[in-house]
Amino acid sequence: MNFYSINLVKAHLINYPCPLNINFLWNYGFLLGIIFFIQIITGVFL
Repeated sequence: MNFYSINLVKAHLINYPCPLNINFLWNYGFLLGIIFFIQIITGVFL
């Protein structure tokens, strides 16, 4: 891996800019959105 790809991985996984006011309710909403999307997709295929 060259220096550019190492910096790219580090920028996205370690130094990811994120607001400080994100709390656990945002995480629940995000997970509920994923679950809702999965239910819609599986409902279409059933």
